[in-house]
Amino acid sequence: MKIRLGRQRFWLDPWRFEIWPELLGQLPADMEAVNAKELATKYLDLEMDELGRLANNEELYGLFGVEQVKTDNSYKIRGVKFINNGQLVQEALDLVVAYQEADEREWLTLLAEQVLKYSPRMRAITLVMLEDNPLEFEQGWFSSTYNRTSLKYQGELFYPFNRDHEEKNLNDLLEVLGYKALGPWWLEEIGEPVTDLEWRGSRGENPSLSGVGKLRSPLELFLYLEWLEKYDDQTYYLNQKQFKQDLSLDLLSELTGASPVKDELELLKGLVEENIDFRGYFPVYQVGKKLHSKLDVEEEKDKWIERFFKTKLADNQIRIIEHQSGQPRHGRGLYGKREYQLLKVEFLD
Repeated sequence: MKIRLGRQRFWLDPWRFEIWPELLGQLPADMEAVNAKELATKYLDLEMDELGRLANNEELYGLFGVEQVKTDNSYKIRGVKFINNGQLVQEALDLVVAYQEADEREWLTLLAEQVLKYSPRMRAITLVMLEDNPLEFEQGWFSSTYNRTSLKYQGELFYPFNRDHEEKNLNDLLEVLGYKALGPWWLEEIGEPVTDLEWRGSRGENPSLSGVGKLRSPLELFLYLEWLEKYDDQTYYLNQKQFKQDLSLDLLSELTGASPVKDELELLKGLVEENIDFRGYFPVYQVGKKLHSKLDVEEEKDKWIERFFKTKLADNQIRIIEHQSGQPRHGRGLYGKREYQLLKVEFLD
């Protein structure tokens, strides 16, 4: 099967991570737009240039999903699937809610996870770095010679931001990784077994290397989340601890090949430890939201959080030592009471 990769597009300013949630937040839940131009004119009141292009709003292209090219039964990946089959997907709605609630780490993590699920190029770089292989810049982080940045994998050097076909570039790395770079998320969307995977360009034989430096945008996001760790001016490793701490269990287990941890109490312990203040209190709603996300629970969030803590208390797995009211940013309290926004608990296992 042929998988076509055109030019990779993210947010234009590498540090303006809010562009996509802001754009998605302007769209109605029942919208229908099958391409970026239709999206721009129908819902965002954006104008085209004289050639009919979205020259100054290129980030719109990266929001879309996959389309089948019927002439050769190939599939063209256009973006990271916040909009698919003309409509907003659930991940887009979740991102907007987290962004509007000003839960920065939550919405930034959701944004990064979407990229990791649906950008084969970023998956390729991340999969290599998960094996403790660093990004090696020739001079410094995205300096003028960033095209000489290298990744070593299986004893060979690859230059992921290099457009020179004489070097081993990102296309070569995609070939080596194959299905791992494509990932199961696109396979599920395509809905048919992918055999004899062939990477192609949107029109040509090879995936486009035009604008490959735009991968800086998600890498800046990873750096901001502290998923990347600076060793020296030229060398950046994946911060395995922070990366694994933030990622949802299903995505983490898929990327690492490890069995997902399903011990809810152990996860709760870890999240309490991460969010506890100097007095020993943690915000029950904020911890509950993170647990809800990590366990990939489909039940409505507020109801699930309430039921989860009540069950753990009833089963004598935790005991509330003290409780206090918090600030509006701490969210809903247990039992819907303000004086239970902050808890100090004891684990009884």
